Amino acid sequence: MRRKRNREINIFSMSALDLFASALGAFILIAIIALPYYLNTTKTPTVVPMPKPSPKPKPIISKKELSELKKQVQTLKKELNNSTKYAILGIMSKSKSFVILVDMSGSMQNYTEIIRETFNKIIDSLSNKISIQIIGFKGNDSAVFFRWQIGKNLVLLNQNNKIGAKRFMSSLINQFDSGTPTHEALLEALKYKSESILLLTDGAPNNMDYISIVNDITSKNNKKKEIHCIAIGEYRSDPRLVDFLERLSKSNSGGFVGVSNISL
Repeated sequence: MRRKRNREINIFSMSALDLFASALGAFILIAIIALPYYLNTTKTPTVVPMPKPSPKPKPIISKKELSELKKQVQTLKKELNNSTKYAILGIMSKSKSFVILVDMSGSMQNYTEIIRETFNKIIDSLSNKISIQIIGFKGNDSAVFFRWQIGKNLVLLNQNNKIGAKRFMSSLINQFDSGTPTHEALLEALKYKSESILLLTDGAPNNMDYISIVNDITSKNNKKKEIHCIAIGEYRSDPRLVDFLERLSKSNSGGFVGVSNISL
């Protein structure tokens, strides 16, 4: 009797099963190791906060304090300007505005060149920050005035105005005659808003006692303006003139100087 064949087919051998089992084990091991990494990828990423901008530095001083400092600086500048003195023919002054009184009496005809040169030196010594008015005066019974500027105006001495002032002086020289009404001229000069009066004359007043003039002008001025006096010509030969001008200038915080033929 023929023996029946075994038709069972072995698809995998034992060695193949071992290999498969090893690969599956390796996969499981790798999955276990990698599992924390994949879990971490599901977490919300950490947000790093942006740094806040630095606050603006506070000013060292307040606006009010700065304003006060600016005011103090302006005050100091003004005081410095007011304290600066300069010389006019040797007379020291810190004034910024002048009324220049020019005696136009007949006796001044003897000193036309002296008065011209003296006046030009005065004008040239003043800076363009100085403002002036020029008033010529003469007369016997009453004063007659010749004004450079109309009304009570003062003008800054820029270059053009310096030239104009010298021309005006030349026009006054051509009209020298009559007497010396100094009292009326000083009263007229006090009406102007100037810091100083500059008187150029060659003789004592002819219509009033000069002591009375000094007392009246000093009282009305009340130390508001400096009054400077310049004697022209042979002033040493007239003691009354010298005494008058010295008293007037000294009583009104001014200076006195004489200009003669010799000094020029």
